[in-house]
Amino acid sequence: FHHWFMCVFLFVYCFGSIGSAYVIIFIAPFAKDNGVSPERVASLVSIVNACDFTGRLVNGVITDRKILKNHQSILITLSITTVCLALSPLYTEYWHFVLLAVIAGFCAGGIFAMTPSVVADFLGIDNFRSAMGILVLGQGVTLGCSAPFIGKSYWSTSNKRKTAVNSFVRFLKTKFWKAFIK
Repeated sequence: FHHWFMCVFLFVYCFGSIGSAYVIIFIAPFAKDNGVSPERVASLVSIVNACDFTGRLVNGVITDRKILKNHQSILITLSITTVCLALSPLYTEYWHFVLLAVIAGFCAGGIFAMTPSVVADFLGIDNFRSAMGILVLGQGVTLGCSAPFIGKSYWSTSNKRKTAVNSFVRFLKTKFWKAFIK
């Protein structure tokens, strides 16, 4: 915690990964609650997972070829995921959910795929093991605590598609932008 980057990235990683982790898990019930048939819901799960896998590979290739820096890749993929989640109240048709599955699936894994590289870039290999341990612990606690909050806010609102989660995710992503823009 002595390095400024660790403090900022711990916050970003713990809270920024909430949307990235849960978009893949909750796309099926979200689509089902909006009237998508069970067959189409199953196809959404396949689409989002295939795009997540592909997105992680493409993200690695882009950063390996030095097209983007590692931290810029995380910034872009989190921003795109944020926009997809912020627009979630507008998703009503099957094709809306297909777009969500493709775009968010392609971008959501960016934070998970690139975190080890970013930590090594900013903190060095000597601090890598400790930093990753702290990040994984923090993320586990954050994800574990956020799921009940997200579920409660979803089910307790009269209009289930408009929840506090969208505002919360936008707030987190704004803090992320400020951390990397100099």
